[in-house]
Amino acid sequence: MKNQFAQLIQNNESVHIYYNIDDMRSYLDNLVSYIVSGIEQERHTLVIEVKD
Repeated sequence: MKNQFAQLIQNNESVHIYYNIDDMRSYLDNLVSYIVSGIEQERHTLVIEVKD
């Protein structure tokens, strides 16, 4: 998943991702991969967490 995020970030000036996942472990793994990819490419990353 990390490589997919890296490619997505690299190919776009801004990226918006919406997750609606019930599996917390999967969500956290993807969130960390997205953040790490942004850091490695020296991009700004904003995470907004909404809990219902």
